[in-house]
Amino acid sequence: MATRRRKGKRKRKEPTAEQREQWAKERAERVQGAFDKLHEGIDDYLSSDAWKNFLKTQAAWISKYSWNNCLLIKLQRGDASLVFGYKEWRKHGRHVLKRPEDLPDDEPWGMTIIAPLKWSRKVEDPATGEETRIGGIRGWTTATVYDIKQTGILPGCEDTAMMPQDICEDIEGDEAGLWDRLMAFAEHKGIPVHRSSAAEAYYVPRKHEVTVGKYTSRAMEAMAFAHELGHALFRHGGADCKLSRDVKELEAQSVAYIVCAHYGIEADQFSFEYLGSWAKDDALKVLEKSGKRIRDMAREIVEYTEADAKSETLAA
Repeated sequence: MATRRRKGKRKRKEPTAEQREQWAKERAERVQGAFDKLHEGIDDYLSSDAWKNFLKTQAAWISKYSWNNCLLIKLQRGDASLVFGYKEWRKHGRHVLKRPEDLPDDEPWGMTIIAPLKWSRKVEDPATGEETRIGGIRGWTTATVYDIKQTGILPGCEDTAMMPQDICEDIEGDEAGLWDRLMAFAEHKGIPVHRSSAAEAYYVPRKHEVTVGKYTSRAMEAMAFAHELGHALFRHGGADCKLSRDVKELEAQSVAYIVCAHYGIEADQFSFEYLGSWAKDDALKVLEKSGKRIRDMAREIVEYTEADAKSETLAA
């Protein structure tokens, strides 16, 4: 007599040690491949136009992706403007479109970025008996993200995705209050700011103070102000600063460019042409080392000045 199988939840089959080892090896290879692509592509950004385009990307995605992932995205899709993963797009009322039939088989539809493998568990406090959750990063893997041009609006859903250019709609033209926000930030950081009647801007390390003169427009003055704040925040010229003048200018100009681009101010006056004159190996080392510093410092300025602007709005 045949026995009837008992219905119920199917027991999950645990992977073998060999399978775990193989998966870990494949994951490591994917991550290493992404890092290799990152390193090989840095020299594509030694021209002024490419570097400025990348900084505009940083201004748009400043709180979303890391320096390395922003660069990976731009290496894979130079025209990317707003990027999320599959699930995040659905939260914004959009879905990822099907892979085009005419796309070559060896060309991926999405873009690969580096993502952390996180762990978490609950622990009990022996004294109180209360449970808390702890966690961290146990390794790295890869993830796939898509540009907004690779998505469509879901039927019956509201499109909540905000294109990067929409961030600065209320402050186009002139400097539209950016100067005052930077001044509040400088005061917050304890950096004295002086004005002069000449068209000049400079940072005095010994006094840790900034001077900004009179330019042809308030927007130019805001750019110069942001540039000198970059020098001050990086402590360029201090006793512990061993950077060359070129590296200092690269860092300060890049911070100013990101901040101004975030607030809708065209900062093309800042020149990045000297990057192309550097030896390739030196440029790679500088960009790799300074990249995170530039992004983090620009983000600190943007986050504070945005919070300050929101406070003013609420007060009104």
